[in-house]
Amino acid sequence: MKEKNNYRIRGRVVSERDGQDVGNVSVGGWNMKIILSIPILLVLFILYGYGNLSEDSHKNKGKWIATYSKSSNNGSVEFGDNKKSKNNLKWLMNHKSKKFPGGNLIKGEDASIIVNSKKSLISALDAAKSGDIIYIRDNAIIDLSNINNIIIPQGVTLASGRCTGQKKGALLYSTILDKDAWQLFRIEGDNVRITGIRFRGPSVKAGSPPWAMCIKTFNHFENIEIDHNEFFGWPRAAIEFDGYKLDKDNLSSVHIHNNYIHHNLGSGFGYGVVISSAYALIEKNVFDQNRHSIAASGDPESGYEARSNVVLDKNSASSHSFDMHRFGRQDTSGPAGEFIKIHKNTFLYSDKPAFIIRGKPTDQAIVENNTFAHKKIASSDFPYYYRAVRQKNKFGNLNVRDNRFGKNHQHELGFGDFDGDNSKDIFWADGQNWWVSSRGQLAWKHFSSSNITLKDLAFGDFDGDGKTDVFRTHKGRKEWLVSYGGTSKWTKIGTSNIGPGDLAFGDFDGDGKTDVFRTNTSKKEWLVSYGGTSRWTKISTSGIGLGDLAFGDFNGDGKTDVFRTHTGRKEWLVSYGGTSKWTKISTSGIGLGHLAFGDFNGDGKTDVFRTNTNKKEWLISHGGTSKWIKLGTSSIGLKKLSFGDFDGDGKTDVFRRKGTEWYVSWAGKSKWEQINAGFDGDL
Repeated sequence: MKEKNNYRIRGRVVSERDGQDVGNVSVGGWNMKIILSIPILLVLFILYGYGNLSEDSHKNKGKWIATYSKSSNNGSVEFGDNKKSKNNLKWLMNHKSKKFPGGNLIKGEDASIIVNSKKSLISALDAAKSGDIIYIRDNAIIDLSNINNIIIPQGVTLASGRCTGQKKGALLYSTILDKDAWQLFRIEGDNVRITGIRFRGPSVKAGSPPWAMCIKTFNHFENIEIDHNEFFGWPRAAIEFDGYKLDKDNLSSVHIHNNYIHHNLGSGFGYGVVISSAYALIEKNVFDQNRHSIAASGDPESGYEARSNVVLDKNSASSHSFDMHRFGRQDTSGPAGEFIKIHKNTFLYSDKPAFIIRGKPTDQAIVENNTFAHKKIASSDFPYYYRAVRQKNKFGNLNVRDNRFGKNHQHELGFGDFDGDNSKDIFWADGQNWWVSSRGQLAWKHFSSSNITLKDLAFGDFDGDGKTDVFRTHKGRKEWLVSYGGTSKWTKIGTSNIGPGDLAFGDFDGDGKTDVFRTNTSKKEWLVSYGGTSRWTKISTSGIGLGDLAFGDFNGDGKTDVFRTHTGRKEWLVSYGGTSKWTKISTSGIGLGHLAFGDFNGDGKTDVFRTNTNKKEWLISHGGTSKWIKLGTSSIGLKKLSFGDFDGDGKTDVFRRKGTEWYVSWAGKSKWEQINAGFDGDL
């Protein structure tokens, strides 16, 4: 018979095998109701009563944890206070839960309770009190099929590690597609947060019976936050709020942000987020393949603000993205909500309108400062925005202004190490917001709200902290500006009206900070602004312009060198640090336009890469000095390739895009591997 593994949760011992209570400890003096015998408490006293606690206890000071280890098959309780046993026991019985500030990502060490199984999760929620943080281990995969209506009580945070580094976070799933299944979780109280978890429903197919939803609440609760999660496969809805009765001035009391919500495609429903008699602030989410990404019932006391979201370019249900019903389906004169504001979003799916409002709101609907892939319509019979925004049944109180139409930047990608893990991430400026995919393997994460797109940006590490910063020029004010890490506000670092297209970037003095390089061909000068903050410093005399130069570290000294080709003499030449005279490093007649650069063998020196599409070969010259060596077999030419170290092994990989799919050949030697396949979770 399998040994029972007990979980102690807030003074309560729960069996992992059968989930039954085997004891309760009340809080308050020595007034205890105990089914579990007194000797067990004495054992705890003996175990923890002498000397110091374990090293692990020091690491978890101030909390205790209910865990289950598959490797040891033992349940454990950790007391994190380095005191004698009576103090530990007193702390256990009278502990106070800590409140974690909303919005910050939660880690395991922040938690009150850690769980990793179905029964420990249910038991923890059942015993939880306001202020508790229940953390589900990042590698947990928990089947919650045949369960519904799991209560998340007032003041409780349910968390895992999605969006923390490379972690995907715990996966909670249900396979039940039944008309009686309804919601998997129900929020029952104020101050609830759900963060960093993956939730998989029973079906990702369009037209599925609309009988399963993930999270719902029915009552007027405030300060609800749902963030950094992934929701997919919920045919009715991923998230539904019903009956909040808040007004538009308090809509941020329900805050849904930084989630990846996709493949919720039930027949007639299929909502990412749905609002009924409620208000919500919905921002910085990625929506994809939902019948309606956002919908609302049209109740006269309902609405939403949707800002800084992106709707990607596919919808198998062939329906519009954002929706507001009219109240009273049979009454065409019924109102369509009270207040709706849709701004700073990007809509890439353009086969259907981005937003349909099915009546006249009692206050107003504002659609402003969005970017639409939809083109304007040239017709006197319809407003210019008709392809993107439509009003039906009863008209008025709709304001559409200051939007961009016919714009789609989804294939304009930049590269940098935005999280400082020594691996390339993928950067996307969609026209309203900046997004980053860590290593190209995780779903888009919102970085900043900005309508500046890739053509006006450059990248470098201007403060030397190991993270890529974003650079731009404000020509009108003659300013160079940097957003540190791509997340900070713009900071002026220099005075100049020269834009990124006339500049190059590298570390010319080897101090770990990016410098700004330019040429002045009329004066035959190469100039550098160190860190982008110093005045221009002449580093060399040369009449060769920027378009005929490339950059790399060809001798491995940590300083950027300047590379050029002399096709007439069939020479490759390098100026070390941009300050030395030209040095011939190789004999070749292949010009700069047919070359790329990277460190393909990880020796710290820049190699030269080219393609030979006739022979389906990729070739490399190590350090630019060796003969051509075959690196890989491929017919894909240079113009379709990009380069970076996407796995952090110190070697340059080859990247290509095929539609919305991204592929990498590791170090240019492996077969193509799709790296963003995980964007759709575990479909």
